[in-house]
Amino acid sequence: AIRALPIERAGEGPTEREVQRVLRRVRSRIQSCYAVAVESRPDLEGRVTASFVVGSHGDVLRSHAAGLTGDVAGCISDAVASARFPAPRNGLPVSVEAPFHFAAH
Repeated sequence: AIRALPIERAGEGPTEREVQRVLRRVRSRIQSCYAVAVESRPDLEGRVTASFVVGSHGDVLRSHAAGLTGDVAGCISDAVASARFPAPRNGLPVSVEAPFHFAAH
């Protein structure tokens, strides 16, 4: 199971609600990152934090994730990098941290 935790952001938009909505669109990709890892490690659970920068047009300029395993974090970073967010209100890049908690069923 995956649970999104409160999001932290620096800058003027997108809002937490907008970020959550976009991350829900890539949720299946994020979940599959964990599902692949848990096949070989059934007890694997914990937190991954995705840190990314949303550019002036809503594209992800940089994405990094840390936690669980390098493979899971890298996969989640790639999933987040593929997302498209609403453009920041002031046209300046916005830094976002989105933590996820994963637990075996």
